[in-house]
Amino acid sequence: MFDRAPARVEMRIRRKNGSSAHVELTIGMVHVANGRLSHWVLALADRSELERLREELRVLRAIAAAPYDTFAA
Repeated sequence: MFDRAPARVEMRIRRKNGSSAHVELTIGMVHVANGRLSHWVLALADRSELERLREELRVLRAIAAAPYDTFAA
């Protein structure tokens, strides 16, 4: 079906309402049995929640790695 792995790219887009979203765009070629290109397949996946969690994890790791005295009152 696919002659090679589909291409993937992550990007930030702006929605109609003005907010932004992280998305993953995947595109691939579909070939029929004789090798001729039949059509293209394109998928767009919202990764906003995943990016939010990654950022939260980055912040928590930074807090955990900070010396204890930093948080002393």
